[in-house]
Amino acid sequence: MLSRTYRLTSAADISATLAQGQKLRLPHATASLWITGGELPARLGLAVGKPVGNSVVRSRVSRCIRHGFAPLIAYLPRGTQVVVRAFAGAQRLSSADWTRVLTQALQQAGVVDKTVDVLITTGLPAAGDPVAPAGSAMALTPSTAAPTNSQPAPDSPAAS
Repeated sequence: MLSRTYRLTSAADISATLAQGQKLRLPHATASLWITGGELPARLGLAVGKPVGNSVVRSRVSRCIRHGFAPLIAYLPRGTQVVVRAFAGAQRLSSADWTRVLTQALQQAGVVDKTVDVLITTGLPAAGDPVAPAGSAMALTPSTAAPTNSQPAPDSPAAS
């Protein structure tokens, strides 16, 4: 789930982003990207109208887009505002599809670099990230990993 901290909720912020932001074409949507240079973290706003489907479908599309945007937050500069306007057909894309589509669009806009694809799909931490994502292979370092065999290490007190 995308925390409220990372959502554009005010109509004024969404309108400003739509008016002043760089337009990005996505499959079944458009996005407006505006880097304000502020201190707030990257935030996402959504416009999912009735042509997308009934309220259940629109809610599902909104969740998929938010879930697809979440891994990108760490790679976006502070003050970035993105508004995604979904069109009919948006319900065909999964959360993983939205991550891929948004990543490609942000790469074409020059906001994130090409290594983000690899980092997101492999779960490896971004440059400068002190902690690897939970559940990734990098989350266990050699010093915290459990031993692979049941014998004590040669330098441990139990080995003597």
